Amino acid sequence: MSSVYVVRPKADHNLHEQAYYFATKADPELGHRFLFAAHETSSLLATQPKMGWHARLKNPLLASLRVFRVSGFEIMLVLYRPALMEWKFFA
Repeated sequence: MSSVYVVRPKADHNLHEQAYYFATKADPELGHRFLFAAHETSSLLATQPKMGWHARLKNPLLASLRVFRVSGFEIMLVLYRPALMEWKFFA
């Protein structure tokens, strides 16, 4: 099954900043593995969008947001909307 998702521009920037941080502070391979894991996680969520949990935010406009961890980088959280599969990336 093909998975389709949209990464918002700011989230894409955040993902690449995090990958750059890993690459420069630890190991270039770690930065690459992070970007690969982010892609794999988003592909998984695109096929099974209810895997994440509700964000439980107070703002009712954000009630549809769900949260999931980036595989292999469990401290990295993704906030996403299942219908649109938009990423909001937080570390």
